[in-house]
Amino acid sequence: MDKRELAEVKMERLIKLSERFEEMNEEDFKRLIYYLGNVLKIIPNESREKQELESYVDFLNDMDFKKFGYIFKGISKKGNVKLTKRDVVELVWRTHSLLF
Repeated sequence: MDKRELAEVKMERLIKLSERFEEMNEEDFKRLIYYLGNVLKIIPNESREKQELESYVDFLNDMDFKKFGYIFKGISKKGNVKLTKRDVVELVWRTHSLLF
C-alpha cells in the first residue's frame, strides 16, 4: 500500500469519525485532531494549502479542549479557538481535497 492509498483509508475513517461530532467527548475530539495531523503528514501533495492545514492542525494539537454543548473550545498559551461541527467537517474535507 502506497502513501496515497494509506491516506485515503485514513481519510475515510476521519470522515466517519467527524460525523459523530455530537457524541464526542474531549478525548475523542483530541484524537480526531491528532489523526487529522497524521493524515496530513502522509498525503503526498506538497502545496501551500497542505502547509497551512498542517500548521493549523499543529496549533490545535497543542490545545486543551473543553466541550460546551455542541462547541469545543481550545485553550493554549498561543490563543483560543472555538470549533463547531461545521468547522471540523470543513477541516476534514479540505484535507480530503488534497488527495486529488
